[in-house]
Amino acid sequence: LLDEFEEAEAEDYMTVKRDFESRKPAKQRHPDMEDWTFMPEDPETFFSFEEYTKYREELNYGYENELAEVYEKLLEKPNEMSIDCDDNGNVKVALNSLDNQSGLKGILDNWYSMEPYWKWVAQLYGPEMIERFGGFRIVDPGLLPMGMISLFRSGRVQWQE
Repeated sequence: LLDEFEEAEAEDYMTVKRDFESRKPAKQRHPDMEDWTFMPEDPETFFSFEEYTKYREELNYGYENELAEVYEKLLEKPNEMSIDCDDNGNVKVALNSLDNQSGLKGILDNWYSMEPYWKWVAQLYGPEMIERFGGFRIVDPGLLPMGMISLFRSGRVQWQE
């Protein structure tokens, strides 16, 4: 988006500069302008690109992909994108080892039934989890007392390294 903005801005600058250098009368170049009393100090010299872009956040130049439009697009919530998994990779093998586990949430034994968020988590952090813990099953619920499990779920526990 920013590359498109910079290209559009440079293109607009060149168009305005060509119009200025072609010596078209100002009223032809800017028919919508109402106040013609302003005159720059040096009306023969067109300003630099740096001066042209100095107030880009405040002015509306009238071309597509202006900075305000780019900013608004960047504020939009992006669409979730799913990813594929290598069928023979470590992540897929580790997921298959979760088969027949009850109570799984988030990272599941079936890649295709997981939400896109959890697919990304599995792909990004899965190899390190497999290396450190031998798979995605890092806690065996049968080995923890029920009081500890409810304490962990309540969020009152802070892990320290």
